[in-house]
Amino acid sequence: MSNPRVLFIGLDAGERDLLLQWSEAGHLPHIKSLLDRGLRGEAEVIPGFGSGAMWPSFATAVSPAKHGRYFGFSTAGGYSTAKRAQEIRSKPFWEVLSEQGKKVAVINVPYARLSDSLNGLQVLDWAIHNPVESRPVSLPEQLADEVVGKYGDDPVGPCDRQGLGQSDFRIFIDRLCDRVQSKTDMALEMLDRDQWDLFATVFDETHCVGHQTWHIHDHAHPDHDADTAAALGDPMLKVYQAIDAGIGRLLEQAGDDTQIMLASITGMGANYTANWILEDMLRSYEGEPKSAGLSALSMVRGVWRTLPEGLRQSIKRGTGSAAEKTSAMERRQRAAFTLPHNDISGVVRVNLKGREPEGVIEPENYQSYLDGLVDYLKTFKNAETGEPLIKHVVEPRKFMTGKHLEDMPDLLLEWNRSAPIRIVESPKTGRLQNSYEGNRLGDHTVHGLLVMAGQSMGSGSLAEKASVMDLAPTLCAMLGVDMPGDLDGKVIAEAATSPSQAESEPALS
Repeated sequence: MSNPRVLFIGLDAGERDLLLQWSEAGHLPHIKSLLDRGLRGEAEVIPGFGSGAMWPSFATAVSPAKHGRYFGFSTAGGYSTAKRAQEIRSKPFWEVLSEQGKKVAVINVPYARLSDSLNGLQVLDWAIHNPVESRPVSLPEQLADEVVGKYGDDPVGPCDRQGLGQSDFRIFIDRLCDRVQSKTDMALEMLDRDQWDLFATVFDETHCVGHQTWHIHDHAHPDHDADTAAALGDPMLKVYQAIDAGIGRLLEQAGDDTQIMLASITGMGANYTANWILEDMLRSYEGEPKSAGLSALSMVRGVWRTLPEGLRQSIKRGTGSAAEKTSAMERRQRAAFTLPHNDISGVVRVNLKGREPEGVIEPENYQSYLDGLVDYLKTFKNAETGEPLIKHVVEPRKFMTGKHLEDMPDLLLEWNRSAPIRIVESPKTGRLQNSYEGNRLGDHTVHGLLVMAGQSMGSGSLAEKASVMDLAPTLCAMLGVDMPGDLDGKVIAEAATSPSQAESEPALS
């Protein structure tokens, strides 16, 4: 068996605190072994942004303003939103390595684009949480069909379209664990096919199980059901343990002389969000809508709330967030409107003249309007706790640069998720009440984890937090390659390997 020189293992939305807690408790022995012998630190996310932007920033070492993707949805030539195919404009690090003669294998990195050519192989969108393409794709092209033929289709399907009963959850958990094993089997086969310089693979079952079963794991969650928890155990622990077992098999096959990077990009926690009420908060800032079209929209919302809960659940399952369902008709008449995003933060875009097709706000009034809106939004509190509703207000234009800056949101509002958010209030508006219509009881946190281990590295804690944008330059540096371009990430000092050192190392065989 020929070893890869660098093995990257990604965990999509694996919660850092659980990984550390369960490792210390002995539930995740293979992750624990990496923590004990390697360097550990925090994989710091870009403020406000969710996983749909973090994975492209991981791959390209640049911010969303440079790679062009803030989320899986984007404006579609105006006020409509669409789920786009690959929009990432920047070069991922595996293409940099390939161009330098390194042999690379890249499997299931979320929201990656399929490379035109590669010194190696690539498999995307096979049995993952949120595929970009309608079917698995690969380089070489026939590899995807080979993988599906040998290891099967996704046994889980869309994670947001699962049942709600104990038997449904049991089936869901079992299928996630089966998917982990299939992915591990496939990765091991690919690992053994060549003398890889870089082998990268990602498990995203942490993502699926967190969205759908956090309330079973979390005894403090308002939707926690003790009977379901007693019958099923902790679904999240079961899936994390299945992944840990897969990691153990990968580490064994890779060999002791392989450098390892394990990274969890974003985390997972209780989905205490105010995205469901943000559109109403913006309307309250502007005053009640007057147009017949908007009045009709309000009437439809009123009728919706009178439907039986069971019927509403069956209709809304898998239909997306409130922002995804806000109509283009409404957006074009507003001074500011919401756009789809993870529940980690709410997204606001200003209807700016010269940027939007039918802009309302004059460019010279943009910042004053935005400042006034921020001041207003900060007056809101969680009516049940009295705590501020918003933890942080993020304005991308104040800390990002890039040719796609104008495609970014104007505001990202990080919610205070210390308690459920059911009713919000402001002294300027009074109380606003709506209802969360999704079925994700867990959603992303900023808790990323990074572990690096290998013969050339020490152990302990990293001196500084590592941005997710630092990981790609660091992986390149571990192979003696400088990642070129106007990067926002940098090489993590403790993991740097000079080109001269790398050139002097014998080839792995």
